[in-house]
Amino acid sequence: MSPWPVFLQFMYRVHPQFAAFVERIRAGAVGEVRSVEAALSFVLEDPADIRMSDELGGGALLDLGCYIADAANLVYGGLPVTGSAVSHRGDSGVDLHTCAVLDYGRGRTAQLSASFLLPWHDSRLVVRGDKGSLSLDHCFNPGTGEGRLTLLTADGHRELTTYAGVDMYELMVDRFVHMVSGRGESYVTLDDSVGVQQALALLTTPRTDR
Repeated sequence: MSPWPVFLQFMYRVHPQFAAFVERIRAGAVGEVRSVEAALSFVLEDPADIRMSDELGGGALLDLGCYIADAANLVYGGLPVTGSAVSHRGDSGVDLHTCAVLDYGRGRTAQLSASFLLPWHDSRLVVRGDKGSLSLDHCFNPGTGEGRLTLLTADGHRELTTYAGVDMYELMVDRFVHMVSGRGESYVTLDDSVGVQQALALLTTPRTDR
């Protein structure tokens, strides 16, 4: 793929809590990862919203599922080999609610839920391995509130780490400025971008209830 840096709006990646999350996984805190679970949702009722246009690539899976697929690819360090999804579609033809499973091979899965029908209460990301689990209460949309990273080990020990609230959009723009001025590197590559599209392509013809 192209060696040139690419900037994408995966703002959750620049949040200190997510950097710590990935670092703990890489350090073996949960052992061999077997499961990634995440959900992202908000209620969208405006039929004129661009995300309700089938012709323009709307729908909950493409609008919200990209964040979860990106996180799963990053955790596993590769792409899924297959996937399946079940969707509920609205009058415009876009999916309003989709539940999906991505198979990364060797017994490794990612379960994602993307919805325009469910209110936003959290955007939790949970990674489970043979030594425990690691979770972020508000991974993809933490706002500027306190971050909470929880490690639960196989023997039942629970460790909670908190992170001061930040404006992740401001951090994202700062990273962009550093990148284009030659003072830093992109935190998202072209391979990352293509990988998300490849993951979602496995789910773009889901079974549907209507």
